[in-house]
Amino acid sequence: MFDKNLFLCKKNKKNILSAKQRILEAAAELIAANGYGGVGIRKIAEQAGINISMISYYFGGKIGILKSIMEDYNKEMFAIFLKVKEKNLSFEDGVKLFVNQMISLGQRKENICKVAMMEIPYEIPEIMEYKKSLMNENMKVMEEPMKRYLGVKNMKEHLIIGPLLMGMIFSNFLFVAPSKEYLGITLDDKFYKRYAEVITNFTLYGLTGYKNNINKK
Repeated sequence: MFDKNLFLCKKNKKNILSAKQRILEAAAELIAANGYGGVGIRKIAEQAGINISMISYYFGGKIGILKSIMEDYNKEMFAIFLKVKEKNLSFEDGVKLFVNQMISLGQRKENICKVAMMEIPYEIPEIMEYKKSLMNENMKVMEEPMKRYLGVKNMKEHLIIGPLLMGMIFSNFLFVAPSKEYLGITLDDKFYKRYAEVITNFTLYGLTGYKNNINKK
């Protein structure tokens, strides 16, 4: 039996999610290109194709949008670390899985990753407190894989190895991908497959390992 009210409810829910997603994607694209301070609510609404009042309704303002972007990135990171944690892999396979999963995330959500990593306004206490809470949540999952696969024994070591590894993984998305139109390079799946291989090799064996293995490909 057809339930009109249930149908309308599902349709409205889909529209709400679609509108929220459009706002997040538009905001991430604009902030990634212009910086957090260089993007206004009106521009985000225009890019998303929605009424400006919807931003206040869904997010409360630009800070709310940024927090949602950070949460999206955090959930993706959480899922990746959990996946690595739950598998009984060798050192090499664990690192390979992590690198591949993170590069896949960069491909799927390039702007979300850029904003979450590079465009956090540290002068806003609300944002910093939120970032701290997300990091504390992730550390519970990250700690064991970091010890098992990278030998990170304490927070000081994590503050060295973590940013170093993440910087390598996302280096292409942060520095090369934004200029791909000017460089005339096609950043397709074949490119990112090779990219993952190089980053994994570099992570495991360093520059010497990369040099010794480059001619094998």
